[in-house]
Amino acid sequence: MHIPAEVREGLQKLGANLKKMESEEKFRLIDSYSGLTALPIQPEPGRMIAGRPRLSLNDPSYLEKYTANIASLLTEGAPETDKRWLHLDDNTSIYNRYFKEQDVLDIFQTRVFQETRILELSVFHAVVAGVWSESFYKQFEAQCDGVIDFKAVEDEGQLENFVRVRSLRGKSCDSRWRHLHLGSNGEIALENLSERKKKEIGISGWLKGPKKK
Repeated sequence: MHIPAEVREGLQKLGANLKKMESEEKFRLIDSYSGLTALPIQPEPGRMIAGRPRLSLNDPSYLEKYTANIASLLTEGAPETDKRWLHLDDNTSIYNRYFKEQDVLDIFQTRVFQETRILELSVFHAVVAGVWSESFYKQFEAQCDGVIDFKAVEDEGQLENFVRVRSLRGKSCDSRWRHLHLGSNGEIALENLSERKKKEIGISGWLKGPKKK
């Protein structure tokens, strides 16, 4: 998980005017980090999730208490200002340090994903590969509408980053890996596959020589 101040700094480097966006209700930074440390840290001044108490992950009933407000959405509904947001979850894998896999799966299936539908959210959950069992990944991904993979490959002593859309529920997708180019300010440029194809055709054509008649 990232410290809220670092998240703000990174977004501002990209040119985002966070104060203006927050005043216009176009951006919210939900600070789950400060409360989870169980330390006397001043929390992020931005908006918190309504109804969620300040808890420690060491509390055995943390998941139940932290998501208790979701149950009320079923009966009380939610204001329009809380609907149709793009939600980026920093590190969902943090739960694996403290809870059993089945407990996490149950909470997401019965609470978290239900909240997503009620609030009509577009949510990206960041899950680190190799932390949980293969069974967990299959069950978690089965509840998602799509899966996006990231990987880093070392080439001649330098790490190169790639991304692909592995699956989309009910739709076909281009699942080829694309090269990610990271700029000095943190901005990411996605590889143009059509340009890469042109280069591959040119090189392979040169190696094979002219076609036989």
